[in-house]
Amino acid sequence: MPFIQNTDDTVWNEFILKDNRSGIFNTTEWESLLNKAYGFNISRLIYTDETADMVSGIQVCELKGKAVSLPFTDYYNLIGSNMEGKRKIFSHLIEKYNGQKIQVRGVANDSRFSQYSESVVHHKELGSGDELENIDDSHKRGIKKAVKSGLKVVTDEGFIAVEKFYNMHTNTRKRQGVPVQPFNFFRLLHSEVISKGLGFTSIVYKGDIPVSGGIFLFFNKTFTYKFGASDARYLELRPNNLLFAEMIEYARQNGYEIFDFGKTDIPNTGLRRFKSGWGAKEEPLYYSYYPAYKENKTFKYINKYFVVPLIKHSPKFVCKTVGEIFYKKMA
Repeated sequence: MPFIQNTDDTVWNEFILKDNRSGIFNTTEWESLLNKAYGFNISRLIYTDETADMVSGIQVCELKGKAVSLPFTDYYNLIGSNMEGKRKIFSHLIEKYNGQKIQVRGVANDSRFSQYSESVVHHKELGSGDELENIDDSHKRGIKKAVKSGLKVVTDEGFIAVEKFYNMHTNTRKRQGVPVQPFNFFRLLHSEVISKGLGFTSIVYKGDIPVSGGIFLFFNKTFTYKFGASDARYLELRPNNLLFAEMIEYARQNGYEIFDFGKTDIPNTGLRRFKSGWGAKEEPLYYSYYPAYKENKTFKYINKYFVVPLIKHSPKFVCKTVGEIFYKKMA
């Protein structure tokens, strides 16, 4: 049974649509974003059965000394349910990269790969009923407070909305002590993904002031929350409660079956509790490594004791500059 390398974009997108678990990170549009933003060389590997039907597939980014499926992707679902095809794909990857490191941002289901988790994911199944009926009471109170405070959610597919979001997102990342992706990444996110009908920006306003927002991406059956931002001065008005209430309802009305809240670091118990409160199921997010995973304690120490305090206590341009210089290296 042969492998197919680097299929036509249309063929690939038709193939991944057959798997209900596929999402935005499996699309050629996401590939194009990563390629144009960082120059990543991404290849597709598909395994076919005796009738030449495509049964399993994976996208792999070749980096210096390693292969990743895929960088800057919360998690990656290998396409297809054919277990033999998946085993063949992982064997082929090990042989192809010949001792180099391989990372799959999901479960590889191959004993030669080690599994490691430092994050969780939250998925909410959407149905035909009232999705906000069984949420936590704190969320219900938050929604009422946001409405009473006159907050409004505006959804926009245009680039100006992305610019407004980026400014707020940068402030949020600075507050957290985390570098922000380069502005060019968000420019390309709009041109390569959002403008193709696969996403939009939603911003919560208090009058004319943006106080919270998110970038939401969608493909197939899954509606994904990818980036978030908020103005700390207005959090007491509960803008995020209103934002997610409206986005969950939008996803349901437009036929999506899964609302993906994105990944969350395990120590961030407050955010995990917030996401679970919407009736989302929390599950460990395992990444798979070949050979065995080795924790980079030096990087974590430097990040915790030097990078985070530096960004938090420096002007905003430092947050941007660190992102410009180092984000590609963090892939």
